[in-house]
Amino acid sequence: MARRKKRIRIVNGRSYQVNKKWSELSQVQKRWILADAKYHYDKLTADTSQPITNREKRKLLHKVFQRIRNKGIWIPFSEVGRVVSSRIRKWNRRMTARQSAGLSSTTDSSTKSTIE
Repeated sequence: MARRKKRIRIVNGRSYQVNKKWSELSQVQKRWILADAKYHYDKLTADTSQPITNREKRKLLHKVFQRIRNKGIWIPFSEVGRVVSSRIRKWNRRMTARQSAGLSSTTDSSTKSTIE
């Protein structure tokens, strides 16, 4: 298997790996990103109790990505988009299944404590 060469970009005196993959993030960073995405997803769906649309999904991705940048985690948008989009699809399916079963949507209490 061919090894991928690290591509580095220097920004404000700090070096960032341009082609970093999701798997190269630490477990704490991954957990924080997904918890933040779940928090914003729950905020979006709290009023309507409906799965989010593609437009709302793009807004959510940009909001989460902006928070990742503010925290100082460098990862390409495509990697974040790929992983968070798959989770959003999962959350949408779960919400649809709950609605068809007649259950109310409840937030997962484990995600609230890991946001900040």
